[in-house]
Amino acid sequence: MVIANQQPLLSAKIDYPLASFRLQAEFDIGQRGITALFGRSGSGKSSLLRVLAGLTKDSRSDIRFNGRVWQDKHAFLASHKRHIGFVCQQPQLLPHLNVRANISFAYQRRFNQHGPSLDELSQWLGLSQLLDKWPQQLSGGQQQRVAIARSLACHPDLLLMDEPLSALDVDSREEILHHLEQLHRKLPTPIIYVSHNVEEIHRLADEVIVLDNGQIRQRGSLLELANQLHSPLHGDQHSTLLEASVSHYDPRWQLTTVTLADKQKLQLAGQPGMIGSPLRIRIPARDVSLTLSKADDTSILNCLRATIHHIENDAGAGALIQMHIGQGKQPLLAKLTQKSVHQLQLTVGCQVIAQIKGVAMLSDQPSKTTT
Repeated sequence: MVIANQQPLLSAKIDYPLASFRLQAEFDIGQRGITALFGRSGSGKSSLLRVLAGLTKDSRSDIRFNGRVWQDKHAFLASHKRHIGFVCQQPQLLPHLNVRANISFAYQRRFNQHGPSLDELSQWLGLSQLLDKWPQQLSGGQQQRVAIARSLACHPDLLLMDEPLSALDVDSREEILHHLEQLHRKLPTPIIYVSHNVEEIHRLADEVIVLDNGQIRQRGSLLELANQLHSPLHGDQHSTLLEASVSHYDPRWQLTTVTLADKQKLQLAGQPGMIGSPLRIRIPARDVSLTLSKADDTSILNCLRATIHHIENDAGAGALIQMHIGQGKQPLLAKLTQKSVHQLQLTVGCQVIAQIKGVAMLSDQPSKTTT
């Protein structure tokens, strides 16, 4: 699995016995972007990361990075020679060094000369005012930001992140998500990001590998997997995940127009970014209603023509409606009652108007909705 138009940088065939199952996974990683390892706790995500990092010696696995053998049945390259950065759940800062010295410790041992400077990392991660402080003077979120800066200061060829936000409170988690989104755009370093948190995956991932009991159950692009009807990436509620770009801002009504991949447009409250800047949006299925004709006397701003692709009743009174927006394949999901489906006589192939009552922005801005 490689991001489109990329040659694989990392190729791995993992075969490693664990206490309750055997970890068996075969995949490729491209030269840029964030690949998320997603799955419930105990599915083998962290164990897989440890095998990649060389922290678990295993003669059954075959791992190659940029044409170089990291390990196979004949060879095993030590962890410190793999040029990897590793961020754990706990920051593990050196307590006798201040922030500047913690980052410099890694910078002085960098694998190559190509990469961000200490000043750049401090600026990108919001650490410039904290460089002279000691680890015990920092909050948990601040310590984790220092740990991320330290892992990048060695200029790694690959960054591994193992549930880096799981031990943080909501505010600290949100703060680091903001910085990771910015880093993702600035750094060419590929990242493998382990998490069981759907929100983190939605905001950060380009590609996703879904792991369960040591086996890869699904893999593909984030949008491909997240918009499948029975995807584990829906979390507690079904929704549609889309990518868009900011195309216009109306200061009078404080509304931003965003353009989807197929040129369809939506309006969002506030100003999420500069013209042309990318963003991800999520449309909860429960916030989409359907009509057979366009209503002129409605308060709902976002009304799009769509074609029903699939209808599936749930075990209760509800029904999930899969649609394609406009003339393309842009997906949209609605959650209706079975009674509504019956009254409107909805069937596969029907042309409808999708009234979108809520659109949530997944970005470094606070979530907002528009009706």
